[in-house]
Amino acid sequence: MSFDQSTANASATAQDAAAAAVNNDCCEVCLVAERDARIALVPCGHQRFCESCSNEVFRQGRGFPICRAEINMIM
Repeated sequence: MSFDQSTANASATAQDAAAAAVNNDCCEVCLVAERDARIALVPCGHQRFCESCSNEVFRQGRGFPICRAEINMIM
């Protein structure tokens, strides 16, 4: 695969991820995985992310990257 071809493939993949996020299907943190509406952060109540990202954000203890609220637990 040539450099131009691999660059075009990477660009297409990034565009696909961005389009899916705009369609509200994907996690707003990683923009790749499908979001899981069953998961919410407490106390901010955000729900627009995948299970993997919610667990990682909670583990890091730096607050939610969208609103910066401290996360007390995951529901």
